[in-house]
Amino acid sequence: KRCFAATDSEIVKLQQRRDQLKCCLKSMKFPPPKTFTVDGQIYPLPLKTIGPPPGEPSREELEYLAGFFDGDGCVTMAGRSVVLS
Repeated sequence: KRCFAATDSEIVKLQQRRDQLKCCLKSMKFPPPKTFTVDGQIYPLPLKTIGPPPGEPSREELEYLAGFFDGDGCVTMAGRSVVLS
């Protein structure tokens, strides 16, 4: 179902233009990222891993972290990499 008024020929033209743009985008080569920015702070890639915290988390820290793991996903360590599922 269409959400705007357009003739069939206009839709075909738009689809052709979309296909041209997709082809052009696929042919473009981008350099691999070397950094990323979060809240104004620049982080180099690849990220360096750090070891686990020295002690057990407090009850407050556990309650805070529980908000990130509400059943929609899980974060686990697999060797030196993090697995999101």
